[in-house]
Amino acid sequence: MITPNTCNAVQFRILAWMAAEQLSVEELAARAGVSRSALRNIKKAGWKTSFSTVRRLEDTIPPTFNVDLSKASL
Repeated sequence: MITPNTCNAVQFRILAWMAAEQLSVEELAARAGVSRSALRNIKKAGWKTSFSTVRRLEDTIPPTFNVDLSKASL
């Protein structure tokens, strides 16, 4: 289980949305207006990035998109 409101939860939400939209890392980077290198390790546990990048990614995801963290793991 992933604890809500943590870096892991944000990463899981982004990855879940990528999967739902069938987006590649390159497509996500383009939509969010960030560099591909900013997302180079997004699929690895412990991914680290800047708050600015996370904000841009979250702004790309519709606010109505929800994920169930109770069964989630990275």
